[in-house]
Amino acid sequence: MGWNQTEPTRVINPTEFNHFSYGDEAQQRLDRYKIISDNVARIYYEIPDSRKDAFYELVYYPVRCAAWMNKKFLYYEKANVYARQYRTSANDYAQMAKQAYDSIVKETDYYNNTLTNGKWKYMMSMSPRNLPVFDCPLIPQWEIPESANMGISLEGYINERPKENMYGSKLPDFNSPKDSFLVDIFNTGIQQTDWSATVSQPWIQLSKSSGTLKNKFPKKEERIWIHLDWSKIQAGSDKSGKIVFKGASDEFTIPVFVKVPKTINYKGFMEMNRYISIASENYTQIFNTPDFSWKVIDGLGYTGKALLLEPTDKSKYETIDSTKI
Repeated sequence: MGWNQTEPTRVINPTEFNHFSYGDEAQQRLDRYKIISDNVARIYYEIPDSRKDAFYELVYYPVRCAAWMNKKFLYYEKANVYARQYRTSANDYAQMAKQAYDSIVKETDYYNNTLTNGKWKYMMSMSPRNLPVFDCPLIPQWEIPESANMGISLEGYINERPKENMYGSKLPDFNSPKDSFLVDIFNTGIQQTDWSATVSQPWIQLSKSSGTLKNKFPKKEERIWIHLDWSKIQAGSDKSGKIVFKGASDEFTIPVFVKVPKTINYKGFMEMNRYISIASENYTQIFNTPDFSWKVIDGLGYTGKALLLEPTDKSKYETIDSTKI
């Protein structure tokens, strides 16, 4: 978060987590942090009282504050990018960023002043070396119009979907049964509005096809997931269709394109939006040398596996006595 700048004069940078691609990468990170944060809280209240303080110091505080640190940055980013789309929820995300910062302040105060009657006062700092990355960001507030208007945002596009140009933006091409893409529908005014969605082909499936956008978070926006019924799609035959969203006086037409492989049960790595990504552990052939060999290590890296290059004959290499370092 903020790239952990180590100099107090450095500018705080946005994260590299994408809010509009890869199924909202930033939100997925927040969701995963919520899971481990909730688990830590549950464990804390279940363990014996005699172990609570140690668990709080070593696990509860760092995990919970790391989750809030992520919320502070990622909600603040959402507030700013959503404001560019004129979402009324932008103000809510800005306030949630402030709430995350306030939670860190409150939790650190408990650590220093209440935990074991203040035994560890001044032990914990929520702003190491007074770096600006730990400060509360300047929380903006945007003026919201009274009118009832609906906006729409597609996966892969940071700007609001243009109404006047049907092919100005589209969902990523569907290539496999695993593909699922998001469409956000949101309120851009204070008044509530009903919305509906229709599809031109029976193989286009929506997680939700109607609802009401209100002036109350989280009802100010809806996230719709688009996926396909591949049992209705013939292998080797590309297809196209469209989704029409209506709300207030607005109408948006979203084109859907399917690039169908010769076999729908294809096993391997599919191209998506002109990219093919193959993780290192999914190699088809590996080359070892007389001195070094590759080993797959579970539990490391972005995909949960990593490759380690280690010496074949470890006796040839000196083992360092850590006690003498």
